[in-house]
Amino acid sequence: MRKTLLALAITLLILPTSCKKKSGDGTGTCTGVVCTADFAMISLKIINAAGEAVNLSDSYTVTSSGDTIRFDQLLSNGRYVVLDDSYHSKLTNKTGSFTFYGVMNNKVVVTEAFTISGDCCHIQYKSGNTEILIP
Repeated sequence: MRKTLLALAITLLILPTSCKKKSGDGTGTCTGVVCTADFAMISLKIINAAGEAVNLSDSYTVTSSGDTIRFDQLLSNGRYVVLDDSYHSKLTNKTGSFTFYGVMNNKVVVTEAFTISGDCCHIQYKSGNTEILIP
């Protein structure tokens, strides 16, 4: 009985301090959070009417504040990066609006809005089309 009461007392002392709520408004704390070594990336695939991958001449993502983010890498088969964990520090415990632009022959052919959030460790896809058909 004494051991049970001691264990209960210790649990009650530790429990309130063991977890802190992470809020979505940027005020949450990430102290003590252990993250994986994964590198999160949100991408989209662009195809034509025949289902073939489309190669853009340029692509970039614009934040809601007007900043332009460019990624040098083209993923395989018409896949393009919308946002990756390199932007995570600006999105920790927040949600943001982003617009992906795809350019062919000096003309914007893709304009796609995305909502992306971040937790203490990685960015996370919320909404936006991840497969675009160019006729």
